Amino acid sequence: MTDPELLLLDEPAAGLDLGGREDLVRRLGALARDPQAPAMVMVTHHVEEIPRASPMY
Repeated sequence: MTDPELLLLDEPAAGLDLGGREDLVRRLGALARDPQAPAMVMVTHHVEEIPRASPMY
């Protein structure tokens, strides 16, 4: 899909090592700050995985 309107992420960091998880959170944060990026819904049990740019913060 080249231009999605919505990203649905269910535990996207599950199974990643610490470095991979940090990289994912950084990339998701960049997406959250980008006004051209699609809306994002993410389910996680780990608050530290929520990007700081998300509306929750």
